[in-house]
Amino acid sequence: MKKLMMAVALTGLVAAPTVAQPGPSTEMMEAAKQRFQAFDLNGDGSVSYDELMTDAGKKFAGFDQDGNGILILDELPLEMPVPEHVSARRAHMKSRMEDRRRGAQPDNDQHFAEAREERRGPSRMKFMARFDKDYNEQLNVEEFAAPLIKMHKRADINGDGSVTEAEFDEALERGPRHKRRGGKRQAHG
Repeated sequence: MKKLMMAVALTGLVAAPTVAQPGPSTEMMEAAKQRFQAFDLNGDGSVSYDELMTDAGKKFAGFDQDGNGILILDELPLEMPVPEHVSARRAHMKSRMEDRRRGAQPDNDQHFAEAREERRGPSRMKFMARFDKDYNEQLNVEEFAAPLIKMHKRADINGDGSVTEAEFDEALERGPRHKRRGGKRQAHG
């Protein structure tokens, strides 16, 4: 009997990862493909490191008020702009929270939700803290583009320095990479 129960439990553990997990929505996939095409400056169907850095450099220059190639805190807006896909996700989460709140105590939940939204907003302090890896309170274009560079390297399956549409699609299907917590790698989910 113990062996049968053990076999059933192990089957459940092995089968659990094969259960359909929610992947990126069609809207998210379409938005990601549009961003890929925007990075493909020469229209050859792939995004090179140079194309990626050209786009990042343009965005960086929009913040670099004195044009010295370094961003300091005072050059950044108080509230950092948020990409459309992030705004849409936040709006969706906010509406879900409001739906849940209808059945709960409105006073406490409303105060909690407003305080949480305040903390989550992208301020220039949070932006600088996230991207300033050498802690000199200045950002260069490489630090500014670090998340893009990381995603580009991850998607570049064959390591040729360029991400094709096929590699990009495969990276989207793989989903987010494992996060480190306490020194161990754990999968999202």
